[in-house]
Amino acid sequence: MDLLEFVLTHNYLTFGDTSFLQISGTAMGTSVAVSYSCIYLSMLEYENFSKLYNIEIPTHNHHPYDNINHNFTRSTTEHNPISLPPPLSYKRFIDDILAIFSSFEAAQIYITTFNSLRPFINLTYNITQHSQSALFMDIQFILTLQTDNKYSLESNFYSKPISKHLYIPQTSAHPRHVFTNLITSRLTTMKLYCTHTRDFITHANTFRQQLIHRNIDTTNFDDILDKLPSKQEIYTKRHYKRYHTTPIDLKPRPLIFTTTDNPTLTRLKLKTVLNPPTSLTPDTLTTVFDNNPPIIAKRLPPKIGTLLKSSKYPFKTSHLFNNNNPTI
Repeated sequence: MDLLEFVLTHNYLTFGDTSFLQISGTAMGTSVAVSYSCIYLSMLEYENFSKLYNIEIPTHNHHPYDNINHNFTRSTTEHNPISLPPPLSYKRFIDDILAIFSSFEAAQIYITTFNSLRPFINLTYNITQHSQSALFMDIQFILTLQTDNKYSLESNFYSKPISKHLYIPQTSAHPRHVFTNLITSRLTTMKLYCTHTRDFITHANTFRQQLIHRNIDTTNFDDILDKLPSKQEIYTKRHYKRYHTTPIDLKPRPLIFTTTDNPTLTRLKLKTVLNPPTSLTPDTLTTVFDNNPPIIAKRLPPKIGTLLKSSKYPFKTSHLFNNNNPTI
């Protein structure tokens, strides 16, 4: 918590000759920003569920929706005098939420109550009725009513109209397998998102044309397409990886700072610069640093020979060595 407070209260930026300290929000690019944003939004969700549906705020490793009995209604409270059932489904990825409510009114009350929790956090939303499409990230959902009065949820791959599809150009110095993996991963995602095969084929053909437009080699496109696993196999593999992760080693390790060696470094007292902030408590220093000071590692700047060997010249050069070229 001491380290987190340090990050939140030391976001500085300089514009011209003036330095500024950010006093609200977080700095873009801070590694920990996504982590504590997810935690904070989860706390708001717990608070909102508790207020609307009289659900006890759960422990940190259980979502409030996990054990909801969808048949009950909450008791009348002073905040919202209308009894409402909880959402039929509720999913969030960082700050994007997809929820299915029993009625338009139930969705409206949830949003209004959520927006009243904190003055600086508000949901921007789009409510759609069933049989109309709803967008969530790069997926399009449609909830349709079947002949047996049951609902069916279908999905489709979605690409924003503003996307320029700027894939890595073929002239890049990336290893060749990167381009194969680009095609494989994209097609795999499309296949997983599309309920209907016809939609997947349409998106795959569009993707092929986008690659051709970027001058990317698509000779193995059909071979990759044919070897894609089934949708069930894709889902099973991802599900297994999600719930069978490698245990995290919580043993403290020394912090390592790596920098390119140059003459300026010899004049800097790096060990003094890298001393832990004095605002941190002794207990925090013991836990984080394990009584080991940070380690400084220097690497040599890249040599021109190394750069040439690891790069690929994007143009054909055979014409430079023809016998009829007197300039060579």
